[in-house]
Amino acid sequence: MTRIRLDIFLFLCFFILIISCEATEPDPIGQISGVVMDDSLKIPMNGAFINLSINQVADTTDSLGSFYFDSLTVGFDTLTIISTSEIYDTLNNVIDIQKGLQEINISLKWLPCFDDRPTEDTTRQYVSTKIGFDNDYRVLQPVNLNYFYVRFDTSVTDTKRIDSLIHEYNLTFAVNSSGGGEYIYFSERDHYYYTILCVPEGKRPEIYFTPYGKKNFCNFGSEPMVDYSFAVFGDGVAGIFGDLLFTFNDSVTHETIYKFFDQYGLRLIYFDKSTSDLWKDLWVVLVTPKSPMNIMDLMEYIKREDIINQAKISVVGGGFGNVPKCQ
Repeated sequence: MTRIRLDIFLFLCFFILIISCEATEPDPIGQISGVVMDDSLKIPMNGAFINLSINQVADTTDSLGSFYFDSLTVGFDTLTIISTSEIYDTLNNVIDIQKGLQEINISLKWLPCFDDRPTEDTTRQYVSTKIGFDNDYRVLQPVNLNYFYVRFDTSVTDTKRIDSLIHEYNLTFAVNSSGGGEYIYFSERDHYYYTILCVPEGKRPEIYFTPYGKKNFCNFGSEPMVDYSFAVFGDGVAGIFGDLLFTFNDSVTHETIYKFFDQYGLRLIYFDKSTSDLWKDLWVVLVTPKSPMNIMDLMEYIKREDIINQAKISVVGGGFGNVPKCQ
């Protein structure tokens, strides 16, 4: 009997020991190592915010798009990725976290389009910097925050299409302060219409600007009919309409100059082979939607090019003739 009792006692001890071991065995632990990429450009995304809601952990991607989570509870969890850039859609995926290390690659997609978001800041002040021509350095700020300047594509040959477009965006023509009617004109020399447009009450003109260097914007400035849409500078005495003037060093070939214009999305208007020392071999170009920056920032950037002899933003004397106003 004693022997039986001893066997039972040992069996119970062994059984309790097994249960105890099973009870104290640690829960499975998961790890996730991942990379976030731009779905369109196929490049790593730096600074994207990553979150696991149930595990309550978060990380930010590095310059290689990488992130890492350790000590995760296995099972289903919601992975959220938010980019600091507004062009990307937020991603929410349910994932099954497994024991051990998982490696995942994720691509963020662009939002279908952007509307009603500023492309520039019209409160900025710019210095109208020039190389050569004269020493007239001026601080420029938009003269008004409820209208903007527009140059239309040369394919627009009548105002009916313009009327339809501005009606679609609830815009109106500015008028000459002297009572000269709506501000819309046609350049006989360069074959395009240009105008000053007034924004609706409560709107900012920046949302209608050409989105220079910015992708996936669908606004007034990105319409195929619009060749240049930007802030109005000057005070009615002078105007800036998107023209740049260049002379190049004597050793620079025309082929190099054309490549330079193409690189910065500039369209040649005319070339004046003048004998004047000041205006010798003058190139006049227009900023276009293909340009990587607005005219003021672009001038600051490209003036560093060593092929340039002289450069300036064209400031049109007389400007608007009469200061535009919105009714």
